[in-house]
Amino acid sequence: MDKYIKILKKLSILATLSSTTTESSILSGSIFTDTRTSLYSRMLEIVNKKQFTLDLNRFIPTQDRPEFWVWVTDQLEEYATKDMYMNPSYISKTDETLGVYWYQLEPQYDEPQYLYYNMSPSIINYILQRIPFNVRFMPGKFYIYWNAEPGILVDLIIKGVKREQKNEQQKKISIS
Repeated sequence: MDKYIKILKKLSILATLSSTTTESSILSGSIFTDTRTSLYSRMLEIVNKKQFTLDLNRFIPTQDRPEFWVWVTDQLEEYATKDMYMNPSYISKTDETLGVYWYQLEPQYDEPQYLYYNMSPSIINYILQRIPFNVRFMPGKFYIYWNAEPGILVDLIIKGVKREQKNEQQKKISIS
């Protein structure tokens, strides 16, 4: 059951990110106290609702998929008349030199999960054009959820930031 709760937490964050989440709720960390990511019944509802539209199965280990969705259905029935809060844990991190911000999600688990935010759309686009196919991720306009070791993504972010800085310098030179 602990493994399913871990999966549910991850999927509820992804489902919430795909809806009306604003950059300010990510920036302030209020996404982690949103009822869609902290109230158990709402977590179950949003994950069940977005199961197919977001293809959430790609974030669940293949061997756990059928049992997980049966468990979600059972939990929806059980928690129809009761509820509990279950806030996701995270560590906020920053690299001021690059202007990159991220959350390490559920750091107590072995599976690496990160939410990098406050990036320009051009950096997100740069990253998306170069991500390997074997990585689970979910992009937004100013953020990217990353479900793998951060090395590849950090390298892409550094290259994207440097590329963006170089483009800005070239614009300044051509204007002068």
